Amino acid sequence: MLLNPNASDLLPLRRWPPTRYAELARRLLASYPQIFIGFTGGPNEAATVNRLAQDVVSDRVIPLAGKTTLRQLLVLCSQSEILVTNDSGPAHFASMTRCHVITLFGPETPALFSTKAPNATVLWAGIACSPCVNAYNNRQSRCRNNLCMQAITVDRVFNEVSRVLNSRLRTTANRPEQSISYRADKYSLVRVPPVREGQQVAC
Repeated sequence: MLLNPNASDLLPLRRWPPTRYAELARRLLASYPQIFIGFTGGPNEAATVNRLAQDVVSDRVIPLAGKTTLRQLLVLCSQSEILVTNDSGPAHFASMTRCHVITLFGPETPALFSTKAPNATVLWAGIACSPCVNAYNNRQSRCRNNLCMQAITVDRVFNEVSRVLNSRLRTTANRPEQSISYRADKYSLVRVPPVREGQQVAC
C-alpha cells in the first residue's frame, strides 16, 4: 500500500493534514498484519515525508520519498493494492495501473480534476466554501486554513481503504503470483534480472 502525503508547493491547500497520514498508517498496520506501507513523494518533499514515515515507528513502513524515478513509481503502483493521495499527479499516474487510487479532494472540484478510471475513488467533504480554486480565479484563493481537507476524517479514509482492500484481498487470493522487475533494497529500488520462463517468483 502507498501513501502520498504531499501535493506539491503549487497548491498546498490540497494537503490533508500530514499527521493524519501517520495515524492512518498506524491503524492500517494494526488491522492488516500482512501489509507493508510505502510513503512516496518527490525529492523536494523527501525530508518531510520520510520523517513522517519514521514517526509511524514500524518496520513495515518504507520511506520512499525522493528515492524513485517516475518509472519506478509506476512499477510500485502496479504492484500495490491501494494508493491514498492528495489531489496531485500521482493520482493520475497510478490510475493507469492496477492500483486502486483513493484521492482526497478539498479546494478543487473532483467533478473536473479527478481521474475517471474505474479503479479510482474520490473522498470530498463538499463543504459550502469548496471548491474555492478554479480557472476563473486563476487558481488563487484567499483561504489559508483548508477546512475542506480537515473535514475528511481518518475514520472515513480508513473505512474506504478497508472496503477496497478487503475486496482486493479476496480477489488476490485467487490470482496467480506475478513477477516484478524491481525489488526494494534498503529503502530504494534496484533492478533485478528478468524472470526466466517457468521460474516461480512470489511478490
